[in-house]
Amino acid sequence: MGSECSALIVFGVTGDLVRNEVFASLYELARVDRLDIAVIGVGRSDWTSETLRRTAETAIRAHAADDLVDAALRTVIERLSYVRGDYTSPDLYETLAKVVVDHELVLCYLAVPPTVFPAVVRGLADTEIRLRARLLIEKPFGSDLESARQLSALIDETFDEHQLFAVDHYLQKESLQNLLVLRFANRVLEPVWNNEHIDSVSIVMAEQFGIEGRAGFFDSNGNLRDVVQNHVLQVVAALAMEPPASALPEEVSGRRAMVLGDVQSLAFGDVVFGQYDGYLDVDGVQPGSTTDTFVRAELRINNDRWAGVAWHVAAGKGLAATKSEIVITFKVASAPMFNAQDCVPEPNRLCISMAPTELATLTLQARSSTAPLGTAKTALESADSYRPDERVDAYTRIFDDARRGDHTQFASRAEVEACWRVVNDVVHRAAPPVVYARGTWGPELSDKRDW
Repeated sequence: MGSECSALIVFGVTGDLVRNEVFASLYELARVDRLDIAVIGVGRSDWTSETLRRTAETAIRAHAADDLVDAALRTVIERLSYVRGDYTSPDLYETLAKVVVDHELVLCYLAVPPTVFPAVVRGLADTEIRLRARLLIEKPFGSDLESARQLSALIDETFDEHQLFAVDHYLQKESLQNLLVLRFANRVLEPVWNNEHIDSVSIVMAEQFGIEGRAGFFDSNGNLRDVVQNHVLQVVAALAMEPPASALPEEVSGRRAMVLGDVQSLAFGDVVFGQYDGYLDVDGVQPGSTTDTFVRAELRINNDRWAGVAWHVAAGKGLAATKSEIVITFKVASAPMFNAQDCVPEPNRLCISMAPTELATLTLQARSSTAPLGTAKTALESADSYRPDERVDAYTRIFDDARRGDHTQFASRAEVEACWRVVNDVVHRAAPPVVYARGTWGPELSDKRDW
């Protein structure tokens, strides 16, 4: 924790991410009277401050709909200004230094493609802003393991570790934080959370929509970089990590990094890549692009707790439904009393839905009438205990935590590099992906049984 930033510089303010997420988050902070901060948008587009304000107002009105708080909207609009410039030009950063000269701490949010990160970091480093900056860097942090390490080395030349905040908005989601509480606060689960009792784990992040509106970013990254390397592996870490000794940021992050270091690097035989039919027709997609919109992989974790357990992960766009779901399948009960019965019990399953609704369902076995000791499934459900008006959007928490200097729900560089190591051998792929029809569950080569 530390002092609060009084200025926010948003690099890439004209992009879709800012329009779709950031303006709404600034509004939510204003709505609870926590936006006492100047917001300077930076971009290459021929905008003015008035253009930025109109764009922000349109985005906020769409976000708030009929519940718009006019005073909160005015607060955001009044704090916005725009600086146009070339990210590689020293003139841009000299201008920004003058704009924020009266601010003791400045939060610099890099909502730009990974290829632009180095230019912005160098530009900031060459001004006195570096002495009072916090770097909030949007995912993906680099494009592979080598570029992530190069970016870390570049940041190390001028900035300290405590100045870096690497974004993975999944870490800020209520559902992921609830997952940690579900696992570690319930004594009934932790003793069986290992390879002696668990047969397999399935993680699915499916999206029904495609990449329309963000093709420029997505086509140069793909689903492996955009979802699997960060979101999926952070869920794996939350499920597989050893219990932290405390809730201190370095302790929690250290446990996540430790188990990610135990995940076996993926080989091409472990992965199915897919691309939905029609992807090549989307505006902004390069002709003949082989970018993946679907990834399915089998992970192995090489440590005492998880040796032998299969981790099935899948993430894709243009699929049959939008859902994020975890299924933990336990080993089948082996009590001798069932040996003579023509009814082998089914395995218990803990199903954790993270989106669109949050629900934990534990499937147990109960007696059925088919045999003296026949079994049938029954379920115990636990719905999310948060009321809708208590919930905090992930990006709202990102900005609030970063400006306060709270690293708890940000990925450390050790975690980032550990995630890249897992996918690095398959991230540069020459073979074309398997084409699948939109509205299905992906390529026929992917196993649907775990979905």
